Amino acid sequence: MKAPSFSADHAGARPLQSTAPIFAIHGTASTGRQWQSLAACLGSASGVIAPDLPGYGGTPPDLDRLSYLEAALWQVPGPVDVVAHSFGGAVALMLANRNPEQVRSVTLYDPVMPVTDARGPACMAPDLRALWTGLRGQPAPVTMARFLDFWCAPGMWDRLSPQRQAGLIALSGSLTRDFEEICAGVWTVPRPDFRGPVTVLRGSCSPRVTVDVSDRILAQYPKARCSVMPGLGHMAPLTHADQVNPAIAAALSGVPARCAALCALRSAA
Repeated sequence: MKAPSFSADHAGARPLQSTAPIFAIHGTASTGRQWQSLAACLGSASGVIAPDLPGYGGTPPDLDRLSYLEAALWQVPGPVDVVAHSFGGAVALMLANRNPEQVRSVTLYDPVMPVTDARGPACMAPDLRALWTGLRGQPAPVTMARFLDFWCAPGMWDRLSPQRQAGLIALSGSLTRDFEEICAGVWTVPRPDFRGPVTVLRGSCSPRVTVDVSDRILAQYPKARCSVMPGLGHMAPLTHADQVNPAIAAALSGVPARCAALCALRSAA
């Protein structure tokens, strides 16, 4: 097996109360490099280890994702604080539940995962299932355009440069794998074994599905809490990292109630 690919940065900024390492997981159509600005924000108090999910960032796509990330997780002196975005949130909770002794806390921005409805079984939320149904069998450019417009805003794809579009199109196969795994319930946690703090950060402009997922996490985890980040959407860790990173820092410092206030202050500045 190829050794896990990490993106790490310890560049200076203000210190945190915690010196625990941070294990950061990216979302669909991204790589661990999306967390470089978080590493700079946190400064030398914590190391940010950000592995690429198999299928992203040059990591072989045929690897078992859970085994690969568990191996990476246990290479880090723990316990660690896990941070994740979007599909990475489902992966993060699975890792925490399978390895509770190695995880101190979990902080998620707009997690995407199967939810449990009144009928009982875990399933993909209706709006996500409708999106996925419409994407199946489509050419890669159509798949990526519809995916981005759903999570950002209609017309977002057309505003990207041809170079950026080409880079995203190359990830369409990994996007398909992400959706198939969510739809199949691969990342469903049947019984929460992780009892540490869970913070959910949700953008006020994100699609409705993020509300449903957040509510499910709050109901399932006894130490979970949610902060709504005003004016931000699903891709904010990439598009508005200057607002998301301080909120993550606040959660890691043990004061998640400050998250919304921090974001409001930075938006008004």
